[in-house]
Amino acid sequence: MLSTSHEVIRKGSAEELIGHRNRALEYFRLGLEWIQKAREAHVLAAPGSYFPECLCERHAINTGWAKVDEIMKAVTREVDGDVWTYLLGATDLQSLMDAETLAKFRNQIAKDPAPVTIDNLISTLTDLRDRRGPILQQSLVNVFKKLSRSYANNDAYRLGKKLILDYAISFRGGGFYGYRSDLVADLDNIFHVLDGKPSPSYNANARCVVSGASHQHQSECESEYFKFRLYGNGNIHVIFKRPDLVAKANKIVADYYGETLADARRAA
Repeated sequence: MLSTSHEVIRKGSAEELIGHRNRALEYFRLGLEWIQKAREAHVLAAPGSYFPECLCERHAINTGWAKVDEIMKAVTREVDGDVWTYLLGATDLQSLMDAETLAKFRNQIAKDPAPVTIDNLISTLTDLRDRRGPILQQSLVNVFKKLSRSYANNDAYRLGKKLILDYAISFRGGGFYGYRSDLVADLDNIFHVLDGKPSPSYNANARCVVSGASHQHQSECESEYFKFRLYGNGNIHVIFKRPDLVAKANKIVADYYGETLADARRAA
C-alpha cells in the first residue's frame, strides 16, 4: 500500500495535484455560474425554453468540451430554434402563414434555424408581409384542394353557404386533429384578414373552439365567423356567418384559377 502511494506521489508533487484539484473546482464553479447566467439570458430570449439538449448528452460531456467551437454550433442551433419558436407565438409571424407555410417554417427552425439577428428578423417579417396576398390566396386554394368532393356543398372553385369536413373528429375519445383542423385554422385566419382584423392567437382561434366542443361531446359550437355542427360520424359542417367575406374569398380564388375557372363555368 505504501509503495503504491509512493508511486502516485512520484508522478507529481502533492502540491501540484492539490493545485490541479482546486483549479478544477474553481473552473467548474465559474462554469456553473456562467451556465446559470446563460440560462437566464436564454429564457429571456425564448421564454419557456429548456436547457440545450446537446449539453445534456453524455458524449458532449465526455468529448464535446474539448471542441468548444463544435459544441457551440449545436448550442447556437438550439437557442436560435427556441427563439424563433417563441417569436412564432409572441408576434404576428404565425398569423402571416397558412398551415403549409407554417409547417415548412417549423421544419426549417427545427433542423437549421437562421441566426436570430436584426437583419434576419426584419427580412423574415418583410418577406412574409410582402407575400401575404399570395400566401392568403394559396391558403384559400389549399382549402378547396383538401375538401372531399363527395359532398355537393364542397364546390371545387367557390365557397357556398357551408362546407363539410369528413372524418374530422373522433367522438369516442374526442379530438380534432390533422389537416382538417389546420384547414379550419386557415379559414379562420383568412376571414380575419378579409375582415381587416388581426389574426387570432394560436390558443384562441376557431380550431380551439371546435377542439373544445369535440372533447366535451357537444354537437354544436360557434366562433366569430362560423357555426359548427359536429356529427356522430365524425363529420363537421362549417356554416359561414358572413356572406360578404365569403364573396371576397371567392373573388380571390377566381383570380387564382382564371381561365380554369372560366372553362369550368362554360362547361357547366
